[in-house]
Formats: sequence, C-alpha cells, structure tokens
Amino acid sequence: MRKADIDVFLKDGDFFLDQYIKQKDKENSLYDDLENSNHEVFYIFTLKLISHWDKSPPCHSCDQIFIKNSTVVYVNESGLYSAIYPVPNSNQHFVFSENADFFSDETAWYKEPTIIFILTLTFSIVFILSVAIYLPLRQLQKQTQTFQQTQRKFGLGKLSERANEQVPEPIKKLSQSFNKMADEIESRVIQSQIFAQAIPHEVRTPLSRIQLVNDLLRIKSQAENTELHDDIDTYIDDINNLTSNIIMLSKLTSMESSFYETHKSNINMSVYLRSRVESLPKNNIRITRDITEDIVLRCDSTMARLVIDNLVKNAIKYTHSHVHISLKEHQEYVEITVEDNGSGIPRCKYKEVFLPFSRLDKSRNSKTGGFGLGLAIASAAAHRSHLAIEIKESTLSGTQFSIIIPTES
Repeated sequence: MRKADIDVFLKDGDFFLDQYIKQKDKENSLYDDLENSNHEVFYIFTLKLISHWDKSPPCHSCDQIFIKNSTVVYVNESGLYSAIYPVPNSNQHFVFSENADFFSDETAWYKEPTIIFILTLTFSIVFILSVAIYLPLRQLQKQTQTFQQTQRKFGLGKLSERANEQVPEPIKKLSQSFNKMADEIESRVIQSQIFAQAIPHEVRTPLSRIQLVNDLLRIKSQAENTELHDDIDTYIDDINNLTSNIIMLSKLTSMESSFYETHKSNINMSVYLRSRVESLPKNNIRITRDITEDIVLRCDSTMARLVIDNLVKNAIKYTHSHVHISLKEHQEYVEITVEDNGSGIPRCKYKEVFLPFSRLDKSRNSKTGGFGLGLAIASAAAHRSHLAIEIKESTLSGTQFSIIIPTES
C-alpha cells in the first residue's frame, strides 16, 4: 500500500465517499460510527466528518500537495496521504486518510493480526503433520520392540516363541519370515533332541543283554579268560557312562526341559567344595586346596555340582601329578579355580574344548577314558545357572579353569 500511486488512493477515497452517501441514514449502515461519532476506522483507512471546515490541515504535520476536483490532498511526514472531500448538499467535509496506526513501525511484530494469523496457521499445520507422522512411527516402534523381544526369547532357547503376524507392513512380512525360520529351527532341534535322548535309551537294552551274557560266560569260562570278561565289563560301563552324559547334555542344552530348572538356595560353598573334592576319585593325584572359610552363596546345588565335578575330574584326568583347587571371595563375585600341571591347552583351542566330543591333542585322547563331554556338560550347566567359566594358562604349567559366581545382594 505504501507504494500505491496517489491516483489509486483517490479512487479509494471516491469509493468510500460514494458508499457513505448511499448508506447515509439507513439502518445497519457500515458507517453508523461515522454518523454518530464523526470517526470510523476501516483497517488501513480512517474516516472523519468535519462540519464547517476552516481549511486547516487534517493533522499537525500535514502538507498540502494539490487540489483536484474540489478535493484537497495532503501528505504527512510519514508519507501517509489524506484527502478532504466536500459532502454534496451539506456543510460537512469527508476526511479520508491512511490509518497511521496500521502503517506505524512502532507496533510490535507479534501484535500484528496478520503475523499472528500466519504464525498460528503455520504452527497448526506443523502440529497436525507432526501428529500424523508421530503416531504411525510410534506404532511401528512398539511393533519393532515386540518383535525384538520375541527374537531375544527365541535366541535364549525358547523355541516356541513366535512373532505376531497381525501387524501392518513392513513388520508383518518380517514376522512371517521369522516364524517360518523359527518353525524350521524348532523342528530340527526337537528332532535332534529326540534322537540324542532316544538313542542312549535304545542302546541300554542291548547293553544289558551283553552284560547278562558276559556274566553267564564268566561263570562257565576258564580262569585265564577272566581278564577278557573284565575288559568287556569296562567297555559296557564306558558306554553306559557315555549314554548318561549324552542324555544329561541334551537336557541341559534344552531350554524347554523342566528337569534341570534352577532352584537356588543358600549354600556354604567352602564346605560344599571340600565335600565334592573328597567324593571324587583321586587316582593317586596330589590335590592341594586353598579355600576361604564360610563363604555362603545363593546358587543351584545341582548345577554347581555338575560344573565343579566335571572341571575337577578333567583336571585329575589330564594332570601329570598335581591339581590345585582354590576358593576366593571378591567384591562382586566368588571365584573357584581348578588348575593342573598337565600338558595344557593351546590358546587357540580355548573355545573348542567346550564342544561335545572335542579332543585336542595327544594328552586328551580316548586312552584317557574320556569322551569329550565333561567340559561340554560343565559349560552347559554354568550357562543355565548364569555362571561363567574362564580358561587360561596355569601357574603349574598346565591349564586353569575359573568358575565365576556372582554374589547377590
């Protein structure tokens, strides 16, 4: 408006004067305020009525520019125009001016109606768009978190867990793919577990018959065949031990098995460790102990026995002459160490020793009487009861296994 030509301003003035004359003295006229108080504001224009005009300017700082068709035009120091029109058939004059308050720079920007409207409209659009984007993203986040929880449970061994397929894309397709994979894995694992548990049971029946036949033959056999019958008994015992260990390992590694569910209780680990060491065969091996007194822990005694017994048996089996067992209490955990002075285990084989049927070198072969299941059972029992087994070189030149048992508050 500030750059409008003065002719445009005068045309606006002519229009407002013409409308005033037409609506004068009518009900509900837009110019009632002008009639009653001789003053009215229409946004960017100010209208006034002057009776008996004395030719004085409409404002103190106004300067007359020119007179056109009996209309006197003024401009003030701010560059705002004013025009005074004679009202036909009356002694009044119609003053048409640009509203100084509307064009004033002193008005704060945040008070301008136009700016307030634009800002309100902008914030409303941004808010609506934010809500429209946030709600689907929030829903997608919840679905993703639920899917991750299902995946985590499945990874921990709960093979019956399945993802919800009644969700929108893209999680729906991901859930369908996961469930298809989970079904295949569960089927194969169940088949493996059935096989691992069924075969040992089926083997025991013919073993019992072999044992019976061997005993009958021993009665009728000559004395020089006694050693041979004893060897057969040894082989039968080895196979029985093997099948028992296979069944135990299968149950330990099955998260669905309730047979080995942990049941924690307070145990005096100092007394418990001594009793376990005393109950195991020593095979003429020197065993030394460094056990701190009266260390009470809350743990599962069955799982602790499987871990301790298998580690001690392993050390006795593969040491040359000496096994050292210690029990020490630290700030946040208790450590049980079992170390021997055997040939040791190569560092690159530390993870491999916990695999079933693992035999690494000449010091760990079938001649020792082992099948490579002891450490696998110890590792599975430790994992099931949330214990940790660490392995490193022993100060006795062999191998050191450490059982880390967290202390509970």
